[in-house]
Amino acid sequence: MPRATGKRAAAAGTTALPSHMMIANSIYSARRRRGLTLAQLAGATDLDKGYLSRVERGQKSPSISTLLKIAEALGVQVGQLFGETTSEEAILVIRRDEHIDMKSDEQPGMGLLQAILPASNRRRLSLFMIEPG
Repeated sequence: MPRATGKRAAAAGTTALPSHMMIANSIYSARRRRGLTLAQLAGATDLDKGYLSRVERGQKSPSISTLLKIAEALGVQVGQLFGETTSEEAILVIRRDEHIDMKSDEQPGMGLLQAILPASNRRRLSLFMIEPG
């Protein structure tokens, strides 16, 4: 398992991890949550098992393309490997039956005008769908 602190972090009196160790911990944790072995992750990414082991221990820094392969195999966003999190409030699902039809029956041939995401005090964005008639 990757170490949580290094000599430099301890000497500086800080608990912040170097970025390569944060990535290493994230990969290790995500792999364990998925119940995958290193061999299974290696097979899913076409990467060497020994290389992945060194990445998880913070001994190797993977390239962006390698991180993309690992994230895809683990079923996570690549940003999660860097410690990014998405709050539940940041995700909004609007179903088709929730669209607000704004077309008037008095204006034939106008086309389609729907409010997908109407204005609100909590949002700075409104989204409309327009199909010309």
